Amino acid sequence: MRYETNISTGEVTEHEDAPVIAAPPVPPTVIEQLAKLDADNTLTQRNLRETVMLMAEAFKQVTNGAVDLSAIPGVAKVYAVEAEAAALRAQL
Repeated sequence: MRYETNISTGEVTEHEDAPVIAAPPVPPTVIEQLAKLDADNTLTQRNLRETVMLMAEAFKQVTNGAVDLSAIPGVAKVYAVEAEAAALRAQL
């Protein structure tokens, strides 16, 4: 309710407030959508190591052992780091 007072007469008039109409929600921007996508799907070092190892094993199986990616120094390092991490996790 809203009240209006006439200063010269002292008369008070009562007015009903207009209903408040809420604005429709603003959809997220593309930048906000990308930020949420990245936040919801973080890539950890462990995820990355597991992916590299799975791909290396897949290549080995598909080629019947002819292609062994673990001979590549970077892939070999992934296997070594994951073995060390597994040993540390076993101590927990």
